[in-house]
Amino acid sequence: MYGCAVVVFAVFGYVDYLVVPETLPWSWLIRYGVCVPYLIFGYWASKQNWYGEWHNTIMLIGMLVITVMITAIGILASSPGRELYLATVCALPLVCGALRLRVSTTAAYVVATCFLLAAGAILFSIPLLTTGFILLDEISIGVIGLIGARIVEDGGRIAFAQEKAIAQEHDRAERLLLNILPRSVATRLKSGESNIADRLDEVSVLFADIVGFTRHSASLDAKQVVTELNDIFTAFDQLAEQYRVEKIKTIGDAYMAAAGLPMPRENHASTLVQMALAMLDVVKRIATTRGISLEIRIGVHSGPVVAGVIGQRKFSYDLWGDTVNTASRMESHGIPGKVQVTRTTYERIKENFLCEYRGVVNIKDLGETETWLVVGILGEGLQDTEK
Repeated sequence: MYGCAVVVFAVFGYVDYLVVPETLPWSWLIRYGVCVPYLIFGYWASKQNWYGEWHNTIMLIGMLVITVMITAIGILASSPGRELYLATVCALPLVCGALRLRVSTTAAYVVATCFLLAAGAILFSIPLLTTGFILLDEISIGVIGLIGARIVEDGGRIAFAQEKAIAQEHDRAERLLLNILPRSVATRLKSGESNIADRLDEVSVLFADIVGFTRHSASLDAKQVVTELNDIFTAFDQLAEQYRVEKIKTIGDAYMAAAGLPMPRENHASTLVQMALAMLDVVKRIATTRGISLEIRIGVHSGPVVAGVIGQRKFSYDLWGDTVNTASRMESHGIPGKVQVTRTTYERIKENFLCEYRGVVNIKDLGETETWLVVGILGEGLQDTEK
């Protein structure tokens, strides 16, 4: 349709001869030397990716060129008044076509066209038939301008919608990735690093398990089981974010977290134990609110670990080493409603927490092991959670 309008505009160059035959070369210079090439270029440019960004610049340059041509012809032509009139008739729709608001374009076009036709008929005594030709000429130019504006608007809207959809999908993928991996590890993965593995000498690992949840869940339907676990683990996730602790994973009704990774942290043990005490309070509150019997065991141990990302289709950030195994044993051999720690962790937290010596406990795969139970926080507790 745009191409047909351009053809009509070119064919109606005969109107210039009917109206101002004495200045035909000048009017045709505007029509075929400026307007037609400009319209063809504009259509081609509208199909390019860069057009949306450079639309205003292209239109501004085009209008400046047309203005210069009109001014030059007004000075050089033998009948500057009539030639200026025809040049304006040719240029007006191009100016309208540069606008993005089609309603404003149409209104300006109709009003200006009626004014110019009336002025031409009165001032220059243009015959009625010729006036009709000019009107058809104007309509063809108007179609060009309006279609051009429509192309620009639709193209801009499509590009904007696509960019918005891409940005939303990127944000969604980013959030999902950060739910699985620590931010610094995710950054390394996106940069192209394939085998991510770190050996960290100072890390504290926490395991928590809901006591008797398997028996408790037997009396619930599937939705209730998932709802209760989700409420508890969501609260734990909020604590992990508050204390800047990395949640590693959940296994059934067990929760694993660690402090001191992926970036080293001086007070990793104290921070993790403070979170552990807060986890006990969360479970007590939920149990009281729902009128159910619910407790958790928590175990914490500190030491070196190997941390890395495994998997290709489903990424997992996990930890390995004796420190992880010992922390798991601290939980499984712990006491419901208590936080149990090893001597290694106790030495790191004893200045900040009140601990009771539980004694030597025979722990699977570890043998006779000294353990402590964290009773409370000394003084005002930790103030620095590295927020």
